[in-house]
Amino acid sequence: MPPSLPQRSWTAEDVLEAIRSTAESGEKLSPARKDWGLFSNAVKHFGSWRKATLAAGCEPPQRSWTKELVIKAVQERHRRDLPVNSLIYKQDPSLAATANSYFGSWRAALVAAGIRQKQVPRLKSSARQVQIAARLDTLEQTIGSKQS
Repeated sequence: MPPSLPQRSWTAEDVLEAIRSTAESGEKLSPARKDWGLFSNAVKHFGSWRKATLAAGCEPPQRSWTKELVIKAVQERHRRDLPVNSLIYKQDPSLAATANSYFGSWRAALVAAGIRQKQVPRLKSSARQVQIAARLDTLEQTIGSKQS
């Protein structure tokens, strides 16, 4: 087994400098995240990729939504066993807000995506479970985007 590489220790300022450098090079500041270390430390220090890009003085990436893309995003979350219950407001506020805008409510977006309420697990009340689920979702999205 090859020796493990030492992990880089990122400070909040390191994260901001790396984001600024990426933006200045003309690369998109996409949460598709080619650099897992940068992304995970941005979330660690700032709470989200969006907040980190804003703290760096950069414009965070924006999604261009259509009704069809909202439906596909909801279906994809459900297909991947990612939460499609009220956790969506914490995990993907952009999708939740856009779904509300197009469909009037998150529940109506689920119906439009062909997901019955019985298929949506009810959220347990533990705040810790919410935090863990949100972190797992972020990690899963990052790993999935690195494999693409």
